[in-house]
Amino acid sequence: MGETWYRGEAEGVAPSRPGGDLHDFGDGLYFTSDVEVAKLYAQTRANGKGETMRVYQVGIDAPQLGRVLDLTRSPRWAQFLNQRPTPKSITNEQLIKLANENYSRMFQAFVAQERIDIDQYNVVIGPEYVRGGRQLCILMKNGQPSAGAIQTRANFKLIFSGGKPVAPASTANVRVGGGSLPEIPTTNSKIGRMMGNQAAVAMAGVMLESLMMSIGDYGIERQVKQQLQTRFATAIGNSLSQGQGVLVIVSLQQWQQEDFNGMKARMLLSVNIEPGPTMDAALKSWRGIPRLLAGAPPGWDVIETYSWIAPAP
Repeated sequence: MGETWYRGEAEGVAPSRPGGDLHDFGDGLYFTSDVEVAKLYAQTRANGKGETMRVYQVGIDAPQLGRVLDLTRSPRWAQFLNQRPTPKSITNEQLIKLANENYSRMFQAFVAQERIDIDQYNVVIGPEYVRGGRQLCILMKNGQPSAGAIQTRANFKLIFSGGKPVAPASTANVRVGGGSLPEIPTTNSKIGRMMGNQAAVAMAGVMLESLMMSIGDYGIERQVKQQLQTRFATAIGNSLSQGQGVLVIVSLQQWQQEDFNGMKARMLLSVNIEPGPTMDAALKSWRGIPRLLAGAPPGWDVIETYSWIAPAP
């Protein structure tokens, strides 16, 4: 699983284009070892829109991504930090701490001085001098996200949304029948009974945050979100306006074999909703009616994740 790292983002805010911003180690996908620092980055990217703040957690085994330049373990970097541009000036480390914009210049100077070909590296790890902790960057290759960055993002798990922790969603094997009902996270709707589809779309987005803790896949998140906010928006709105709650069922196919990170590949099979006065009633209705659903090929298991949008009180 590797070491746990965090990333702060803002919903709807696109990442900077290659060469568009000054980054400490160059263009790439950046992480922090400190969840509080990730929250600060999410807050900065949200630009005053706190509801868009997102913090993700992911396990990264840096050597599995390729060659790593770890400044936190480099005697050459430590020596470089103690150097002074001129005999009477402050040290390179003090320059970095004086203004974070100096980090990139100092790193480039270090790479040039030590004749390091940064193109031969996939990951850079270094101290975060201004906000604290450490930072990790999965470097871009030829102006594009690397395969390691894409795979890492696919393993993101949402842990904070709008500054608030996200409760994990329930996951159950589709073949399980009878017995006690699984614990299903509840989104308590504050929408009036005569609400419109716009409010339903907003509720679907909030509900999705709890699902992400069990799905754990950024790509699947986007597919599910699109269906909930387009295909199912009217039905969700109608159910809530009639005093019914809505159970959201996401069916996934999961590869039976783990990869080198201990993860199992997942793909989206289907998204469905089931209205009901309570989540227990909706789940019983979903399980009690025979349905023609997509199956999985050999070597894959089918699982279902659930989340509940409660009716307006």
